Amino acid sequence: MPSTNRFRLTHSQSIPALLIRALLMTASLLLIAPLASAIELDLSKSYVEVAFGNVQYNTPDDFLFSGDNYDNPTNLQILVGTHFKRDDNKIISLEGFYNIIGEGESIRTVNSTSRKASLDSSAFGAGIRFGRPMGESFVLSTRFGLHFWQVDGVSSQTSQSTTIFGAGADENGIGLYGGINLSYIINRQLFLSGGGQVFPMDIEGNNIHITNYYLGAGYYF
Repeated sequence: MPSTNRFRLTHSQSIPALLIRALLMTASLLLIAPLASAIELDLSKSYVEVAFGNVQYNTPDDFLFSGDNYDNPTNLQILVGTHFKRDDNKIISLEGFYNIIGEGESIRTVNSTSRKASLDSSAFGAGIRFGRPMGESFVLSTRFGLHFWQVDGVSSQTSQSTTIFGAGADENGIGLYGGINLSYIINRQLFLSGGGQVFPMDIEGNNIHITNYYLGAGYYF
């Protein structure tokens, strides 16, 4: 596909019926939860977590130009959450986050012609974390929810000191994210965390996803 037509806004196409149903189900659960006597938010167990990660852009072959392969940038994620009150040892949390995913670049030179492209993205969203203690200090969790993503991309081709720029990218959409997390509880207020999460995206009908492996630290307040 020519780079000049590679990106365009496709809100109606990037939000399938499945995601709309998932959004409605999630909203219903969040509305019902505070009303149920057995499910209450425990604001005394609210927390903030800051994590840095290594991002992998998983794109199809020949995404912006033939043979492109994007490097792995470092990202920053800020997350806040709070537990639900439980009578057992399981941990269920409601979370919100903002993730500066970072810019991945791909550069290739063939026969004195240099092709370059970059993808810069971010995401914010909300979801649920289900955790189970593993001994006295570790908690293993799964995380999933909805995220709103934004992608900005640029492509160019340089030959004999002449640079031709492709169309800029400014596309966004809604997707389902998922991941796994392992936390180490230092004391009643401090913890360390590490894990991975996947942010699927749909750009110009191409399904791509971003995998983020991260390490972070958190604080209960």
